[in-house]
Amino acid sequence: MATSICELVLRGRRSPFDSDPAQTVTAEDSHKDAQSRGRHHALRRLERTPSPRIYLDDSVMDRFSALPSDLPRDVVTEQLYTARQCFVEMVTNMGPRDVYGPRFAHSILLMAARNPALMYSMMASAMLVTRVAQKSDRHYMLELQTNATAVRLLSEQMRHPPTAATEANIWAVVALGYASVVGDIRTGKCPRQSFLKELQSLHVYGRLVVNKIHVAGLMQLVQMLGGIDKITTPGMAQVISFADLFESSRNLWRLFTPFIPHTRLYLEADGLAVSVAERQWAESTMGTLATSFAMVWPEPEDDALVALLGVIRDMADFTIVVENYIEGRSVPRLPVVLTDQRNYVQHRLMSLESNEEIERRRTAPADLQYEACRLACIAYSFLVIFPLPPVVGLFERLSKRLQISVLQRRSPVDDLPYARLAMQLWILTLGAVATIGLPERAWFVNELLPVMLRLGVDQWEQMEQLLRGFLWHPKTSERDGLDVYRDVMLQARMLSRHPRQ
Repeated sequence: MATSICELVLRGRRSPFDSDPAQTVTAEDSHKDAQSRGRHHALRRLERTPSPRIYLDDSVMDRFSALPSDLPRDVVTEQLYTARQCFVEMVTNMGPRDVYGPRFAHSILLMAARNPALMYSMMASAMLVTRVAQKSDRHYMLELQTNATAVRLLSEQMRHPPTAATEANIWAVVALGYASVVGDIRTGKCPRQSFLKELQSLHVYGRLVVNKIHVAGLMQLVQMLGGIDKITTPGMAQVISFADLFESSRNLWRLFTPFIPHTRLYLEADGLAVSVAERQWAESTMGTLATSFAMVWPEPEDDALVALLGVIRDMADFTIVVENYIEGRSVPRLPVVLTDQRNYVQHRLMSLESNEEIERRRTAPADLQYEACRLACIAYSFLVIFPLPPVVGLFERLSKRLQISVLQRRSPVDDLPYARLAMQLWILTLGAVATIGLPERAWFVNELLPVMLRLGVDQWEQMEQLLRGFLWHPKTSERDGLDVYRDVMLQARMLSRHPRQ
């Protein structure tokens, strides 16, 4: 998997302001070439560009001297190269020959060369990301000073309406708003997650806590511009949509931006672009994936259920993509298409209505298990599809919501049909996996015991077979699932020795 942006393995001599020679290639032009690259290319480590300070001697034209910054030249050059790599990886870090990331980085750097507020905002956020990735406070005081300068310069530009709603200012607000404070990673044992945690450097950006004032200002600027679709800088609208997506997912709140893809290649007809060959490759290990939902809701007429099942179908398709990547099978798609597919699925999931929202807009209640199923899908996405880093509060917040949804619509085990009981097993298992290392786990284990007894599950193989009929990725969660099974069996043995009075 690609390294994080700040593991600065240094190579090359181009200025960060030079455009990428392949930058003008379109997705369609690149598609044929992408088909010839195997997984070892897609997952090859990106080699980093060096700090250019050693090349800026008296005999070489110094392009950095004209930049709108009074910081030392070596600091500026280092942070510009770090920022450039940050921008590239905000699009994709799955392929060294990707053209979308370099094009986006080049566009932002050109704007920064003419806008001091953007220049300082960009450098401040680059220092913060470096601090997270390298776990180093080497530039912390300089980071604070740079951030303060960025806020001052941006405030000056915001006082004048003609200079406020520009794309340079919008990106400066994004840099300050979505790179504010570093969230702490939870200590102790955490659930296993898929390799996608490093796609778009989600393992870094997923730790950054937003500045709500700056994000509110961003919403106003986007509205003043006429909407996010009016942004013309290549890649900017897509990355803003991604930033909104990871923040909304982490906090379980509504999205404020639509999904904006980099390409049109991520969809085929009305679903994800997953080839017949890819489905056949995954058939042996994922053959029953998501098929059991149709037994719970065979012919749904409820619009909320129809929307939920549509999202589940896309999540299952993307799980097939993940499975094939892990197995090293050749996948004929551009790296940026993987980004689009992942974010499209997560955006659809986070756009589903909550039980409360459904009941506010209509008199008929939502399905008995709708909300618990929706939240279990989010738990699955945090493990396999959109694996946010386990910052303090992430899984705690989700598990509390899942507990409440189960308790509010709880029915006696004997009253549930077999298909719904099997789905309850899946919901509670995902809750137990998501709460590994947390006190809430004991509750899910206790709830699982009567469900497993009613289903007659007394072997892990039986339990896993039921889980595979819903959303379950063995290569990510099998070991955690087995731990859940063992804990339930231990609970059963303890109760048999010490029955409740």
